[in-house]
Amino acid sequence: MPGKTPDTRQGLLPFPAARPRYQDSTFIPDESNHEAMAWLENGWPLPALVVWGAAGSGKSHMLTVWAERNQAPVWRDGAIPALESVPERGPLVVDDADRVGDEVGLFHLLNLSRERGLILLMAARLPPSRWAVALPDLSSRLRAIPSVEVRQPSDAMIDALIRRHAAERQLEMPDAVVCWLVPRIERDAAAIEHVVAMLDGESLRQRKALTVPLASRVLNEAGQGAAEDVTNPAAER
Repeated sequence: MPGKTPDTRQGLLPFPAARPRYQDSTFIPDESNHEAMAWLENGWPLPALVVWGAAGSGKSHMLTVWAERNQAPVWRDGAIPALESVPERGPLVVDDADRVGDEVGLFHLLNLSRERGLILLMAARLPPSRWAVALPDLSSRLRAIPSVEVRQPSDAMIDALIRRHAAERQLEMPDAVVCWLVPRIERDAAAIEHVVAMLDGESLRQRKALTVPLASRVLNEAGQGAAEDVTNPAAER
């Protein structure tokens, strides 16, 4: 159609990638991760450390950034390195450490790390003293490991994440919509990206600017937690 400006967002995927994009440039310092960041930046007295927190709190992102800065290999999804592949020196990172199925292997990895003086950084959803392990020796060793919690993100971080994902999609996100979303959406990085993707898709489908009533309908239909009905047809004209 003559004069029509092409929408450069049409080619973007409506949903986030299966694996989050963990980049140093996109990590957001926050009061929720300040203590954990202090541990990582200043070091810790024992060879192992566990960073723990709820899903979506940003601990995997934090560990990935630390691993890249320190040139450390990362094992994810409950996997651990075979002992013969453990380096003689340097740091190691194990994400989802509380999901490791090989308790004997984890016990030997902890012992080997201590023997070689390696730095072993792990992430989990619970502190090591609360991991469900059956091996008594492993349970004892885990209780001796220092741990630091990454708490749920602050409102300021939720605000920043919403705006960042909107900017990546070239979606105009009014301040009123951001302020309305912050206390209502799940406080999880992947969930926030998913919500912004849904709002972007519905805005494109309806060819309307994003408003609070539109956002309310999208979240209600998706069961994302917007309880009140703020629909006002006049507000969307």
